[in-house]
Amino acid sequence: MNKMQESLESEVLRLMLSENPFLLNQISRARKTHREFTGVGFYTDYCVDDLMYCEDNLQISGVGAKINKSIDVGFILFVEHEKKLICLECYAYDNSWPNVIETYEVYLT
Repeated sequence: MNKMQESLESEVLRLMLSENPFLLNQISRARKTHREFTGVGFYTDYCVDDLMYCEDNLQISGVGAKINKSIDVGFILFVEHEKKLICLECYAYDNSWPNVIETYEVYLT
């Protein structure tokens, strides 16, 4: 994964959790345990040893991005309390995932 993709992921998480600093703090301390590219996006799994955000599983969305000025993508953050796992899913709406991210713009949906 290149630095631009890492930057995109970090910016998405900051925007997605801007109103939840507790969970953002937990993610910033989490270990990335797995990343899988699907051809139309990716999944990144985080392990959080002390996940205490909620008693139930949670899904957070509401953030999108435009990659390389032409590829629209969406994001969903899954929080699985009992497994102490957080997974960020990114998916392209109409295109395959680019080999290189040259530019991106993150926005609220």
